[in-house]
Amino acid sequence: MYQRATSGVTQNEILDKDARIKYPMDWSRDGRYIVEEVQDPKTGADIWLLPLFGDRKAFPYLHSEFNESFAKLSPNGQWLAYVSDESKRNEVYVRTFPNPGGKWQVSTNGAARRGLHHVGARRGSCFSASARLRRPRRGHRAHAHDTSRSP
Repeated sequence: MYQRATSGVTQNEILDKDARIKYPMDWSRDGRYIVEEVQDPKTGADIWLLPLFGDRKAFPYLHSEFNESFAKLSPNGQWLAYVSDESKRNEVYVRTFPNPGGKWQVSTNGAARRGLHHVGARRGSCFSASARLRRPRRGHRAHAHDTSRSP
């Protein structure tokens, strides 16, 4: 993964030299973290954080026997939503960020469409998690909204 100034006057700067297969999923609004989806041959998809300060060494945020993918930060940077198959089907979960504290499942009936999107809300902490019921052409939208200190 590389970074380059939008002015184009600087050279590409290598951000993550690790050889693992990874995909950038999100970048925190304060510019401190890049959220990566990392493919691990033993555990499948995991979520890692690449800090853009200090030693700039990526570290696992969620690394388990389940697939954790399609991570998206809340606009206020306090929550991370992602899709996991820990319930034997894809569901959307929300955890605190940047430290993975509490966990809340915010979808039901599976998350067939794996995209997560921000929607406008007070204090910028709302997600819209697109999900689809197992029946074709039927839809369900799950929302997590921070009105206090938990989703």
